Amino acid sequence: MAQRQDSQHTMAIGDAARAAAVTARAIRYYERVGLMPRPDRTQANYRQYDGEAIHRLRFIRLAQSVGFTLDDIAQLIALDTGDSTPCETVRQLASQRLRDVQERLKALQQLSTALSHLIAQCGRSNRRAGCGLLQALLVPGVEADANAGGCAKIARSRLKGRSR
Repeated sequence: MAQRQDSQHTMAIGDAARAAAVTARAIRYYERVGLMPRPDRTQANYRQYDGEAIHRLRFIRLAQSVGFTLDDIAQLIALDTGDSTPCETVRQLASQRLRDVQERLKALQQLSTALSHLIAQCGRSNRRAGCGLLQALLVPGVEADANAGGCAKIARSRLKGRSR
């Protein structure tokens, strides 16, 4: 994150938020948690942000968009303030985020498979007996019977004694 020279022109928080594609609320939060330095203020006590602040806000937004946590971003900012950026540390952080994303993708694939299975069990609705998909979701230990031919056929033996 190279530093910008354009620090003479300043803008209010709303303009800074628009320039960096974040919200004013996010900027105040970043200041509270130390990701952004406290800005200079006008005589009327309005925050003023320069080009360097906008650059930092854009960096934070971009880093978040690729999966870095705010703690990671704080580390990246701290690393960048020195004379050189320790690439190995940055690579380790990025590798951990990649592993996290891969784990989330695996969990989402499992969720997709489970939902597909439930939807396949639902078939045509027969309102008299209820919806197997809903029963599978609402009644603990009850699963829709995939071999019974649709929503209406629920593993009734599992329901006996529970609904009384």
